[in-house]
Amino acid sequence: MITVLSGGTGTPKLLQGLKEIVDPKDLTIVVNTLENDYFSGVYVSADIDTVLYTMSDMINDEFWYGVKDDTFITHERLEELGCPELLRIGDIDRATKIQKTQLMEKHGLAKACEIQAKNMGIESRIIPMSEEDSEIKIVTDIGELEFHDFLIKHQSEPEVLDVKFSNVNPS
Repeated sequence: MITVLSGGTGTPKLLQGLKEIVDPKDLTIVVNTLENDYFSGVYVSADIDTVLYTMSDMINDEFWYGVKDDTFITHERLEELGCPELLRIGDIDRATKIQKTQLMEKHGLAKACEIQAKNMGIESRIIPMSEEDSEIKIVTDIGELEFHDFLIKHQSEPEVLDVKFSNVNPS
């Protein structure tokens, strides 16, 4: 049994290599949830979805995020309607996120991940590091920013003065 602590775009590369030498049934992947949030009414757990897509051989290995050969019809239509999104979410990726959002209405995040992994034919255990929502604020030279605003909208350019975490309970 091998346990992988997962987060970020390096994880898919590591998991792809591990899948070549280790039986996926022997892998447990504990995935970062610190950046999870709602966008356009859908729960986005980018790191979890990246692991799901990697383990089901669906990952877009050009960007190491999202689904290979995905379309962006919904995203583009939302822009046309004057409702731009911070994140560029593909249509297949969005369907996964919608399903996860609906599953979480009845189950927690861990159970939702378990159901999605099973539906995708994944034999590895994929476990979120936490069921609790958290919030990251980046204090910068231009003010306090939500994590995704800092990362995506501002391209990580403002000078970081501090990082604030809420609902994170250090051991």
